[in-house]
Amino acid sequence: MDYPNINFALLKEELIRDEADKRYPYDDKTGKRVRAVRGHLTIGIGRNLEAKPLSDDVVEMMFVEDVMEAVGDLKIIFQRFDNFSKARAHALVNMMFNLGGTKFREFVHMIEAIEMNNWLVASQELRNSLYCRELPSRVMRLANNLLNG
Repeated sequence: MDYPNINFALLKEELIRDEADKRYPYDDKTGKRVRAVRGHLTIGIGRNLEAKPLSDDVVEMMFVEDVMEAVGDLKIIFQRFDNFSKARAHALVNMMFNLGGTKFREFVHMIEAIEMNNWLVASQELRNSLYCRELPSRVMRLANNLLNG
């Protein structure tokens, strides 16, 4: 993995702060553990998450895969992504990680501003969004990272 503007260890810390690091299924709105109504919560090829939570290695593998997918999506949207500062790249990866590609692409004016290298407008678009009203501390931090790079 050669991503010059991504520090995986730092990005992981940032995402753990924003997303949590739990080895069991949970509701991302409440943070509360989710239990099966009947049977057992199971993923993959019959892995019972209640009896055998995810290991550190599996969580790390999933994290790296998710970050690589987010970066890949961002490189499609922004041809200059590799030239963005670490702070800006991390902010955009954090957004993509949280929102997914479809929701991220709804930030049309922010994307246009970034393409024009107008980080002030990009930051303002983020601050003035429903996303910011829903997750104010996270999104204000990301907006500041876009602005200050």
